[in-house]
Amino acid sequence: MVNISPRKKVARTQLKSERDQREEQIQAALLAVDQGRFKSLRAAAEHHHVPYKTLYNRKKGKKSRSEAFQDLQILSPGTEDVLVQHICKQADFGFPVTPKELRQLAEQLLRQQTNNNDAQLGLNWVSAFKQRHPGLRGYYSRIMDVQRVLAGDPAVVEAYFDLLEQTIAEYNIVPQNIYNMDKTGFLIGQSQARSIIIPKEDGKRRRFRSHPGTRETITVIECIGARGTPPLPMVIYRGKNHIQGWYHDHLEAKDWTFATSPNGWTDNDLGLEWLKDCFNKHTQQKAQGNYRLLILDGHGSHVTLEFIQQAWDFRIICLCLPPHATHLLQPLDVSIFGPLQNAFTAEVDKFAGANLSIGKKDFLKMYVKARRVITGSAATKAFKDVGIDTVINREKVLRHMPAWHRDSTLLQASRGLTRVRHEWRPEERSSGCAQEWRTGT
Repeated sequence: MVNISPRKKVARTQLKSERDQREEQIQAALLAVDQGRFKSLRAAAEHHHVPYKTLYNRKKGKKSRSEAFQDLQILSPGTEDVLVQHICKQADFGFPVTPKELRQLAEQLLRQQTNNNDAQLGLNWVSAFKQRHPGLRGYYSRIMDVQRVLAGDPAVVEAYFDLLEQTIAEYNIVPQNIYNMDKTGFLIGQSQARSIIIPKEDGKRRRFRSHPGTRETITVIECIGARGTPPLPMVIYRGKNHIQGWYHDHLEAKDWTFATSPNGWTDNDLGLEWLKDCFNKHTQQKAQGNYRLLILDGHGSHVTLEFIQQAWDFRIICLCLPPHATHLLQPLDVSIFGPLQNAFTAEVDKFAGANLSIGKKDFLKMYVKARRVITGSAATKAFKDVGIDTVINREKVLRHMPAWHRDSTLLQASRGLTRVRHEWRPEERSSGCAQEWRTGT
């Protein structure tokens, strides 16, 4: 990587500033001529302090320096505009884009544009992109230390609720159009530790329960709404192909979405499939053309360019939860996943008592029964438990935080526990709250 001296950086910045100022003068002169405010080009050039020959050439259609170089850009201006819009949306909803993420998104678009899966951007592309779009700027944002977030820093929670209220007001989102999605994993055959009663003399020999030895992960993407019946889930099995026996004779699950992946986990493609075939399909009619709010964590499959753009096209606003704070702010984590896991464990224990092994074909019959704990009333309560009701109630969360965190003196003293990470966002929005919770690594 080429190192540029501070003096040269200052010189380049000054030169660019002068070019931008000169371009503004030229555009002002051209506008004045078009409006008939000057009798001649020469008079307009003298008044706006630009060379007559330059103004003459521009009037004849010659491109500006920046326009002339557009044909040499590896990404078209239209494609770069898509990236700028993406950065703005990400910043608005709690997903500020880092230079590394920007490069990844741009290379993804480049490969689509060129049909070349090996296409790459130049070393200095990000810097050049910023110069072409002066409305964006790089900055070092203040990032909360992970332990502060884990402990429940009120500043993080306050910033989240500020953004939540702002988003609801700006897009006129009603409670029945507010949702929360997340994934939860299940190990087939594994249950929680339970107390058992055994004869005293057998204490050492019979301390363990008989249990199937299967250990295979199945992921379920669940979603609940602040009002009404929860949308149907997506179940992701480990494997390459679907086997009919996995789903046979489960009427309660006949409208669910099923998928496979090499490890039984979700990925970018499955996240996008869930958005299209599960969430939008089951909530679009109810929304009646109004905006929906989807609250989710910052998992990689939720923050891809395709996911965010597709959500926007569906009139779905994606709002990112602060990292390491889902135990405080996510309805699914706070009130749903615990009872769901307990119910599933109980079903596994019942099944294990009469069977030597548990396979994929057995998972659904147990999960269908366990999922009955996810009712409309349970979902509404889950949102209320994290302060989301007809009126936002942030005190519902703040009052459960440790007392010392709410002492302003100690809170200010703890500001020193920070790390920084370079991020991008629209310059006029750089004081927003999204940068308050993007955790560094």
